[in-house]
Order: sequence, then C-alpha cells, then structure tokens
Amino acid sequence: MWRFPPETQAQQGFTGFEALWMTPPPKTRQSLEMGRRAAPFRAFKAWVDVRELSSTAAKPHTTEKKMATQRNTLNSLQIRANGRAAGAERNALITMMARSAEAREQLVAMARLKDKPASAWRGFTTIIPDGPLDKVCSAFHKETDIPLELPYFSLLFFLSGYLLERGVKIEFAGKLRTPETWTILLAPSGSGKTFASGQIAEAAGFEADFPSCASGPAFFQALHEFSEQGKPKLWLEDEFAQKLRGIETPSNPLSEMKEHLLRAYDGKPVDRTTKKDGKVIVEDPRLAILGLNTDEGFYKTVSPESLVDGFAQRFAYVVAREDDERAFTDYPIYDEAALGKACRSAFEAIKAVPLHSAYRVDKEGEAAFRELFGKLFDGQVQKSFYRRAMWLAVKYALFFHILAGKTTDELDGIDFGYAGRLIQIHLNDVKVMLGEAMSDLARIVSKVDKLAAEYHAQGRTLTARDLVHKVHGLRSMSDAKAVLQAVIGCQ
Repeated sequence: MWRFPPETQAQQGFTGFEALWMTPPPKTRQSLEMGRRAAPFRAFKAWVDVRELSSTAAKPHTTEKKMATQRNTLNSLQIRANGRAAGAERNALITMMARSAEAREQLVAMARLKDKPASAWRGFTTIIPDGPLDKVCSAFHKETDIPLELPYFSLLFFLSGYLLERGVKIEFAGKLRTPETWTILLAPSGSGKTFASGQIAEAAGFEADFPSCASGPAFFQALHEFSEQGKPKLWLEDEFAQKLRGIETPSNPLSEMKEHLLRAYDGKPVDRTTKKDGKVIVEDPRLAILGLNTDEGFYKTVSPESLVDGFAQRFAYVVAREDDERAFTDYPIYDEAALGKACRSAFEAIKAVPLHSAYRVDKEGEAAFRELFGKLFDGQVQKSFYRRAMWLAVKYALFFHILAGKTTDELDGIDFGYAGRLIQIHLNDVKVMLGEAMSDLARIVSKVDKLAAEYHAQGRTLTARDLVHKVHGLRSMSDAKAVLQAVIGCQ
C-alpha cells in the first residue's frame, strides 16, 4: 500500500481542514508500491469506445462494388435506427419544456452542463493512508484491471449498512440524521461490477439481502418484514436502470415504490392499506441502496421526467472509467485470496473502532461544511441536485471519521475535508451522467445559444421559424417555440 511521506502529510494538511481541502495533491509519490509498478495512481483518462466495422471475407463471386453497397445499406439502416431513438428522446424532452417554467429552466441547465476532466484518479485524495480504503484499493490496483471506484464505493455501501445495523446517528443542524446512502455506480460492460461488490460483501460479514422486488406491494412487504426482524436494509441491485424505469412508469407494477422510496429518503413512516391486514405502517423504512449499471445502458434507459422531478436527484452518481495503465490483457487471473485478505483486513479495522450511538459536528466541522458549501458550487449543477449532494457530506464525514479510526463522538474539519473531496467527485460525475443522458438536447441547446448570440450581435430577433430552418432535429413550429422560449428565457 502507498504512504505519504511525513513532509507530504504536513503539506496535505492532515492536521487542519484548510490545508487538507485547499492544497492540491502531490504529483508524484515515488514511495508508492503497487504490484508490478512503483508508481502513483494514474489518471483515469476519458476513453472512447471505438467500434470498427467488422467485415467477413467476400465470396469469390462478390464484387467490391457489391460489398460497398452492402456496407452503405447497413450503415444507412443503423443511422435511421439511431435517429428514431434519438428523436423519441428529443421529442419527449422538448414536450416537457412546454409544461412549466421550472422544467424549462432545469432542462436547459442540464443540457449546458460541462464536466471537468480529472488529471488523476479522483479517489486517491480521499484515501486515508493505511486505512481500510487504502488496503482495499491497493489490492485491487495490484491484482486487477477493475476501475477502483467499484471496490471503493462498494466498501462505503457496506459501511453504511454496518452503521445502520448499529443504530448510529448524526446530530447536525438541529436534527438527528441516519447514515444510509443511495448511490448509482456506472461502469463499462465487463468491468467487474459484480465481482468487486461480491468481494467486499463476503468480507463484510453480513449480506446485502434486501430483495429485488417485482412490484410495489412486494417492496412494502419486504420493508415491513426487515423492520419487524430488526435487519438492516441493504439493497444491492444490478441493472438498476431497468428498475428505475419501472418505478417511473405509472402503469408498471413497480410504480407504487416511488412514493415509498421518497418517504424512506426523508425518513418518514411508510404505510399501505389492504383488505386483509388493514393499514400497516413501517415506522423506520430507511435503507441503503447501491445500484449498478453499465454506463451506456443507463444513458439509454434513464427517464427525462425523473431527471426533472427530483426522484433521480436523491441518488449520488459515480461514473467509473477503465484505467489505461492497467491493461486488460495483463490480468488474466485475479488473485482472489489476496483480494479477500485485504477486504477482510479492512472490515476488521472498521469493526475495531468503538462506535457511539450519536455523533455531533463540532464548531470546526460546521465551519468546514459552510466553507465547502460555498466553494464547491460552480453554478452548473442545479441547486436542488447540489443541496442534496452537500447533505450527503455529513454522512461521508462520519464515514471518514470511522475509517480514520477516531474514537471521539465529534466530527471535525478534517473529516469534512475528506468528505468535500468525495462530494466533488459526485458533482463532476453527475455532469457526465446528465450530459450523456441528454446529449441530443444538449446539441440543440448549444446550437440555439450560438444563433441567439449571432442574432443579438446583428441586432436581429431570433424566431421559431429560424430554428426550424437552421437547427437539425427541430422540424415543427411547436417544438421550435418550446425550445426558443426555454433557451432565451434561461439566458
């Protein structure tokens, strides 16, 4: 595992919040020993999935001209199919623009999002040397090509469940808060999502066994049974986008879950009335959620309505990318014994920390939270998303307090310094997620922005008719008017 040299620790500010948050991480760590290379964590470079046209050998009688014609026909069909899919998404979003000023403002804000590319793997600045995350991420870096966000956030998910099981709470802003987290973790297909979470789950010593329910009534029944048995509710779901789509579709059997989940998120009792049992109430419906999905699958499935009405904003998003420095072909076999040992050691360290029934935030911690709230907001993520993300910082401060092995019941500025760095990852990744999910609308908004600037410079008025003629994808006056009203009104 890596270590910060003593002088680097002082530079990093492990003795004070201001230095911890404001000082950039050192660019080199020659003391880092991770498997085959003595090198620091490399940048998770943005990668592009380039698909090459695969061709089969031509039969002897097939001419080159015929082959070219076949390829052009296939490409044309694919382009048409993609266009129909994009058109359906675009039309749904434009229709939403016409509904209300709030929808117009939020959709245009989302379409204008720009993420900040990371110059190094985002997670290393949040890892406490020799701590549980250090052990796990070091092992996965050495033994696998798996993106490190997968074991990292899997560990935080099970830590959340562990604290829920122990009844731990946080006193902050005049309210007792609970440590459950809702995270959606996106990664490329075949990147090891299930494997990584499985390794962490086995070492945790308890299961994420909240069932994948097929209907709203089944979900409520599971909430009730787990509460009656006093079991922590840990919901780990693969292909989570499909579940979200079902919850958002009014005619779907899962649609009833939405109201239950919204109340659970707010910590309010959930109830349901049946002829057989009458009114049944679940007083404590809190549950931790880790939803896994391929990135491309999620972008194709996520509901635009969900992005606007706030349900999707209850989740923290992580977009994991493959590491160019750890080639897939260099890891034909994973050393599961070494991974298991590291994961078990991590949870042994976590469980060795004495817990308090309630933690409070000291004056330094509250000052750190206030400072973070001002520093992290760049105006690109809408305020509702941002505020929910910042409340998550309070839970993360507790996590880092435990991960550092601290035995006091006070969360301090350093705890919030680590939490702030992790929140910044979520804020960056939500821009990536929203940008990908709304890429077609983003192109239209960008084009209208440019036209509006040009027309303004010329002293002319941009009209809906201009948009129909000059913006690809806007074919009707009604769509053009909705977009024009949204973009011009939100500038």
